[in-house]
Amino acid sequence: MRLRKVWKKTFSKHRHEPAPKDPPTLVADESLDARYLDFLRSKVVPGAKLSSLRLVLDCANGAAFKLGPELFESMGANVIAIGTEPDGRNINAGCGSLHLKGLQERVVAERAVLGIAFDAMQTARCSCANRAGL
Repeated sequence: MRLRKVWKKTFSKHRHEPAPKDPPTLVADESLDARYLDFLRSKVVPGAKLSSLRLVLDCANGAAFKLGPELFESMGANVIAIGTEPDGRNINAGCGSLHLKGLQERVVAERAVLGIAFDAMQTARCSCANRAGL
């Protein structure tokens, strides 16, 4: 089954339903965020610096919404982040690696060097746009 069909069957049918009235309370363990960022930085070419690079990140209202910008900022990039307001129903909704138009336009408008659009589910893939929006 094609990815788009799986997506529609799984997620889009509930996107416009009201949120649950009493969702469970979740407690974030911030130490896990720090450990994960350390791990990701350890996989970057040693000594790589992104200082003075202007990047647009489309986090697709998904898994990368918080740590994606933090990772690139911690390496010195000037980050403009979009798709960072997940509500549990807007994941990949008109954004992310499946919908590049917003990223492409924002890269050009911000005069960024690069735009990176993540897949919201696992952040396992990304699509990119250059300063010309391509």
